[in-house]
Amino acid sequence: MSQRNALKGIAYGLVSTFTSRNNDLNGYWSLGMLRLYAQQQRTDAVLIDLLSTNRDIPSNAFLEGLGAKYKQWLLKNIEACGLTTHPVINGSV
Repeated sequence: MSQRNALKGIAYGLVSTFTSRNNDLNGYWSLGMLRLYAQQQRTDAVLIDLLSTNRDIPSNAFLEGLGAKYKQWLLKNIEACGLTTHPVINGSV
């Protein structure tokens, strides 16, 4: 399987699990909690950076828990496909 197709499959899987009605964190539906958070912040977008280690992004306990859950899911699936999160520079790893 090409890397592009593998990444598409991972992205589809992530979105599918995320939008599932069975997606909960600590007993609350994650998508509903994100909507509530966005409403409280008076915004229509919420950023959950799953690969960055930058802690300067304003967050709360729910977003940190959700981010940790999906980061673990993402890294597990990337590894299962034989891919890496490290950038390839000039064809070398």
